[in-house]
Amino acid sequence: MEGSLFKNDRSMQRIKYLENADIDRKKWDYCIERSRAGLLYGLSWYLDLVSPGWAGLVDDDYKAVMPLPIKERFGIKYVYQPVLTQQLGIYSGEVNTSEITEAFLGSVPRNIKYVDTHLNYTNHFPENRKVRSTKRINYELSLRKKYVNLKAGYSENTRRNIQRGFPMVELVHDVPVTDLIRLKRENPVHRKPPRYYEWMNCFAHRLVTSGYGKITGAIIDNKLCAAALFVFFDKRIYYLIPVSDEEGKKNRAM
Repeated sequence: MEGSLFKNDRSMQRIKYLENADIDRKKWDYCIERSRAGLLYGLSWYLDLVSPGWAGLVDDDYKAVMPLPIKERFGIKYVYQPVLTQQLGIYSGEVNTSEITEAFLGSVPRNIKYVDTHLNYTNHFPENRKVRSTKRINYELSLRKKYVNLKAGYSENTRRNIQRGFPMVELVHDVPVTDLIRLKRENPVHRKPPRYYEWMNCFAHRLVTSGYGKITGAIIDNKLCAAALFVFFDKRIYYLIPVSDEEGKKNRAM
């Protein structure tokens, strides 16, 4: 979508576009942490990992913010959705209306020609026929119930697959980042260049060493056959970077 498709009225004048170096990171992260969404993806250090040099829109001294990961190709600047970043959009402690969403989108600088972004679940998309939007489903599991109740909520097929894996699979915790990346490199879903795995190694290492991430693995016959990076932030557990080899898939290790 193009930022110029939205009107720029007086309600937008307090929303400022800031380059990366001009953003107050303490105020930014405080806004993310107290927002109704409160998602990991909007934190400044996470954005540094997935989109170095990102910019942002800031409303009224960080009352609300919107990350803008920006790339440039053939001289054209555009906003894109970074890898391992499910939801961005507007983060605010107040209810986000379609008018607020329109105000932020209308404040994207005109030299940024296109915006392709995933708004977060608290945002409401404005009725604008010139902009294409698609609703997507995100699956979340509340862990407030006891395990026996959670188990009962799964389908019979899923419970059967879980039970099938138990005799063969041994769970291990604190799997080294290098083992996760090696397994990912050896079992690609899509072919990636070497620099992608170098970046993923740095990404996972930062999350683990900072205390936000933990890697759990599955072992069969003393061999790691599956692993996943889980990230913990604000009462949520994020399921990132899963991988299984053929033995892991066969025995439902994941």
